[in-house]
Amino acid sequence: MRRLFFLFAFALSTLMAFWYSTPLWLPHTISALLPDNTTLISVDADVPRRNSWTIHTLHLSVTATETTPSAATQPTEIYDLLRRGPLDDLNALLARYQITIQRLIVTQGDTRWLGSAQFGKGRFTTHLSGELDSHSTLLSADINLDTRNLDGEISIGDQIQMKVSIKPSTSTLDGGLESRLEFSLDAAITDLWIEDGQPMQFGVPASNRNAPESVSATSAELQIQGALSFEQQSYTLTLDQNSHGLAQNLSGSGFTIPRFRAALRAPATLTLSDQELLLAPLRFTSNNLQISYDGTELPRFRVTGDVSLHNNIASGTVHVASRVSELSEQITISVPFSHQIDTGVGRGTVHSQAIRFSEQQRFLPSIIPNWRWPADLIAGSISLSGQLHWTRSDSAAKINVKLNKLDSFYREILFRGVDGTAMLDWPAARIAVEMSAEQLQAGMEMSNLELSASFVNGNAHIKTAQLVLFDGILSTSNINLDPQSIEFESLIKLRGIELGELLGIEKGIEGSGIIDGQLPVQVIDRTVTINDGELVARKPGGVIRYTGTVPEAVIRSSPELQIAVDALKNFHYKVLDIRASYAENGKMMLAVRLEGRNPEMKNSRPVNFNLNVTEDIPSLINSLMLTREISDGLQQRIEQSQR
Repeated sequence: MRRLFFLFAFALSTLMAFWYSTPLWLPHTISALLPDNTTLISVDADVPRRNSWTIHTLHLSVTATETTPSAATQPTEIYDLLRRGPLDDLNALLARYQITIQRLIVTQGDTRWLGSAQFGKGRFTTHLSGELDSHSTLLSADINLDTRNLDGEISIGDQIQMKVSIKPSTSTLDGGLESRLEFSLDAAITDLWIEDGQPMQFGVPASNRNAPESVSATSAELQIQGALSFEQQSYTLTLDQNSHGLAQNLSGSGFTIPRFRAALRAPATLTLSDQELLLAPLRFTSNNLQISYDGTELPRFRVTGDVSLHNNIASGTVHVASRVSELSEQITISVPFSHQIDTGVGRGTVHSQAIRFSEQQRFLPSIIPNWRWPADLIAGSISLSGQLHWTRSDSAAKINVKLNKLDSFYREILFRGVDGTAMLDWPAARIAVEMSAEQLQAGMEMSNLELSASFVNGNAHIKTAQLVLFDGILSTSNINLDPQSIEFESLIKLRGIELGELLGIEKGIEGSGIIDGQLPVQVIDRTVTINDGELVARKPGGVIRYTGTVPEAVIRSSPELQIAVDALKNFHYKVLDIRASYAENGKMMLAVRLEGRNPEMKNSRPVNFNLNVTEDIPSLINSLMLTREISDGLQQRIEQSQR
């Protein structure tokens, strides 16, 4: 009996010794469970209780390892890890125990992480915090693994907050097994900064952002839910509808967007199988897009679009809408495009609805930076079409502007019924114009204007211009114009001018005949002069009839004048030669030579006249301007544009 008692006592003491000495083998157990790049430095633990152990301090050291593309973790490995459960080995060993680590220390080089952890019975939770060397900010992470579902919260200072959830599952699909990782990501970032060719940075003060080619945002949000499914070497990423990203105050070189949002308008699928990529349309919106060009802000735009990805090619349509502050109608432009992601090469086409104008609303000064011309559009419409091309290093655009029954003005000159095209070439900053106008009002009625011109960097070059005046044609060519200091020389050619129409602007005289000629025009500092202009009547001549009256006092003082007046009452000329000059003071001086006769006069013989006529052209034009009919609002617009 005593022998049995001693045997029982020895066994009990052995078990108790084994029990209380358990912490001595705990380091070996922990070391066996650690990854290859992690080493146990020290462990301080209490004697385990019935169902739990408490570890006061666990110190681990992690060695950084470089990951090559061939050794990168595959989704199947992540799935196997979660499906099997990374704690299964430990749970099999300690199935009845809950292990609590009160102080967890992880060192990696000079970086030191502090935290705590608890695991056992299929559950693992941990909290780590430390300082990132690259940003000198506190990072904290809470990770939970329960029933093989992984979720956690990560924060980096005040700049990044992130929530992650991953759940593995297996289902039967078409007679085979499909592995699936369901996930959700909810992230918020502040003070985001992306420099060309550099990794994303955050928390960088604006004063330190010196790179010209960079994009920044005061805050960004990312909310994604979806699943990753895979079978053998085929992977499919599915993103739920309404997964989206949001950036506030997004800005870069030449643009600012107060709010930019991109969201899926339908569930999206990204499939990698036989090098094939498929992605359902992504919809993005940005309100109040502000673009600056040459130091001037363009009108704000609203940009929306849909993008799809297929075989490394992104394609879709972008819609640009803008309501110019003084324009009643919204401008809407659509741009279907395609972009090859690996090469960065893309192209697009441009289409727009008709943009209409009215006399009461400014347009060109509202949308074109540094608009310096006293001109604008007041009626009719335009529409856009064109081509866009871009690469990673440059971009180009050719936009065709269709003019349809436009009315416009330049200074006091009105254009009516303008049709034609304007071709915009960027980045050459060149505009080529081919247009015609039904009517041109500049005091005198002109019609059938045809113009070919180009604008480069704000300067104009008129290739050819012609119009119908007095039933004849005026034409010129090769004129260079600077809107700030208009200086040029040009030869205006006149062909087929009806003398009767020309004389019709004056009272008391009429006639017939056809005039040809040329006027050498010089403009310096907006002042027009003409030297040695020549106008000649075509053979066989024509008729001039003076229907006015000459005061009797003048006739009595010069009896020869009566003969001249009588002859001009029905003067049939064979020669009409005019030498014209126009001075800076606005006086047109005409030296007129006439040869012919009045068949109604007795003893009618050929008569030669040499007349000098002076005309105040500005006064004549002003008097003619008064006869035109335009609205008060349009007159005010014209006056404002010239200030």
